[in-house]
Amino acid sequence: MIFLLFVYTSCAIVLPIVLIVYWKLICPAKRLHDAFRSQGVPGEPFVPIIGQLLEMNRSRANDQYMGYYEELVKKHGNIFLHGFGPLARLIVLEPDMLADVLGRSHAQDYSKTALNSNVFKPIIGTHNLLVSEGIEHERARKMLNPAFHAINLQSMVSIMADQTRKAIDEL
Repeated sequence: MIFLLFVYTSCAIVLPIVLIVYWKLICPAKRLHDAFRSQGVPGEPFVPIIGQLLEMNRSRANDQYMGYYEELVKKHGNIFLHGFGPLARLIVLEPDMLADVLGRSHAQDYSKTALNSNVFKPIIGTHNLLVSEGIEHERARKMLNPAFHAINLQSMVSIMADQTRKAIDEL
């Protein structure tokens, strides 16, 4: 009798937890994954909760992290689905598509998180590229742009190459 009571109580506790996890984590990711697949987007198979984390960890342990993604690009092309833990991610490596999504016409769609502002503002102030938004961000970016012109960067290539070699040698 006590055993049955224990079993029923355990089921009454475990079953709602399992349903909540399914409804909040698995179901939305699976729906998103299926929606992209129905539109012809290739990708790795859907694995609930862990996604492709096992393969990613295996490749990282073998120092083949970039090789893992290169294999995915060879297998699926420049646009594919990838499970990052419980989240389905659309990987886009097409330069034209990235320019369209991240271009200036969509700048208002992206905002900096409050965490970003709360962490950096006390350290570096409010009037800079990292924490500013809107017109102020545009102004700061325009001021910095000339420094990153190809002609200005060419003079630094040898310095960067030397520093990279030194860093590699120290490893």
